[in-house]
Amino acid sequence: MRWNGDEGGSLQYVLLACLIILIAISPLLLDYQPLLEKDETAFYYIYGLGVPGHMTDFLTVFTELGSLYFIIIFSLILWVGGHPRLGAGILLAMLVTILIGYSMKTLIDRPRPYEVLSGVEALSSAVSESFPSGHTLGAFTVTGVFIMRCKRWAPVVLVFAVAIGVSRIMLGLHFPFDVLMGAVLGLNIGILVGGLDIDRRLYDEE
Repeated sequence: MRWNGDEGGSLQYVLLACLIILIAISPLLLDYQPLLEKDETAFYYIYGLGVPGHMTDFLTVFTELGSLYFIIIFSLILWVGGHPRLGAGILLAMLVTILIGYSMKTLIDRPRPYEVLSGVEALSSAVSESFPSGHTLGAFTVTGVFIMRCKRWAPVVLVFAVAIGVSRIMLGLHFPFDVLMGAVLGLNIGILVGGLDIDRRLYDEE
């Protein structure tokens, strides 16, 4: 799918409109008390499943697959390893993700679960605000690019992205709504940017 034909162009505008709407209504949703109550209930359920002691170190390392640093390294490896369009697409999408994600984190300034909920301990470190989940946002951005540029591996990347999102909750670092919105926003960004052909003239089709 490319944004050249009428059908592709229409989908592009729909995704862009959805992205803008989601960004605009996020602060309103986070002021809606019934949603916050359900979010806390869902968090306690997932966090309450617990992380076995011998799995803590593994989960702490695994969750970093969604970090900005890992994704940039991954995209550069793809770029120089024979998949330049895929690597370039991920890098371009991540630039948009960084701009949107960190802007939302700063403006919304939602505290993390371990900062406001009793009985919650963070099993990994975190330095920025909670909403949206940056690791989930990054992982699903990569998934969106794979959907557009390397469909055969997209299901595998999607499984990893979902697991990264769940790990953020289990580690006590994010509410489920942080993860859900990170996933939706990231997927939109990845598909939008991955569908652009602004770099096609630089590389052959994979």
